[in-house]
Amino acid sequence: MSTILVTGSLAYDYIMHFGDTFGKHILVDKIDKLNVSFTASDLSKNRGGTAGNISYSLALLNETPVIATTVGKDFDEYRTFLEQRGIVTSEIIVLENEWTASAHIITDLNANQITAFHGGAMLNNDFSLESTLGKFDIKIAIISADGKTGMLRHAEEFRSSGTKYVYDPGHSLPAFNGEEIMNILNGSYIVLVNSYEADLIVDKTGKSLDELRQLVDYFIVTQGGDGSVIYHKDEETQIKVAKTDNFVDPTGAGDAYRAGLLKGLVNDLPMETCGHIASVAACYAVECNGTQNFAYDTEGFLNRFSENYGQNDQVVKLFNG
Repeated sequence: MSTILVTGSLAYDYIMHFGDTFGKHILVDKIDKLNVSFTASDLSKNRGGTAGNISYSLALLNETPVIATTVGKDFDEYRTFLEQRGIVTSEIIVLENEWTASAHIITDLNANQITAFHGGAMLNNDFSLESTLGKFDIKIAIISADGKTGMLRHAEEFRSSGTKYVYDPGHSLPAFNGEEIMNILNGSYIVLVNSYEADLIVDKTGKSLDELRQLVDYFIVTQGGDGSVIYHKDEETQIKVAKTDNFVDPTGAGDAYRAGLLKGLVNDLPMETCGHIASVAACYAVECNGTQNFAYDTEGFLNRFSENYGQNDQVVKLFNG
């Protein structure tokens, strides 16, 4: 049975909220001497990381993804959580002298976020995927934010093995120069970024968005509350955002979107339909704190899909077998 390979980070997220806006407390003319503290109104510890978040949502979407990454000596509880949801963890490498990566995220009233990230075991992810690709029938893979050296190596191995992959750089972008970004981008099937990351890639590579999207089959830009845009060469498809019942926190919405997209791709659905599934998956993530604390069943998902995008027989058949 064809499946999805997810590479990226596994981490513990410490999520906080600030009851004001960051901009009111930052002196622009003193930005080069920044020394500011934001007092959080609450704190929660959650399982996270790009690979964990994407795989969690894929499990909700009735897929059985394979995770390949590196973690630390504190991973046992997280592994049990993933395996209970049918996620394959056999390709996760435990580094006994490291801690699992951790992110400390604070969000203000305007949904702006500041994140401090400790890489830990994630930074030692330079391992080969050759045995994994030989062991599983991987139809599509995703390179999501992870240790730099591993991301570059994974791209090379996917290209040499003919594995179709999505390049999702996320918060790893600052670590790469333009040449390294182009190294992963060239040969990828899809590039998937938010609007800020798209601008950063343009700045680092010196290439325009028009030039970049000609190099891949699809270039997808998510735009928060404004939905997303799927570029296919000179074509452009707007995906409106799925309505939410109660917006709480945007953390993890991007990873849920990626899971929805992969769900459609691995089942050969049209790209616009993949975007619709992605948007519905993302709307659940913003309705609670934490990146793996939401849940839904097939009936609820299909109802929300039809409310936003109309009845789609392909999607109904996919979820109902």
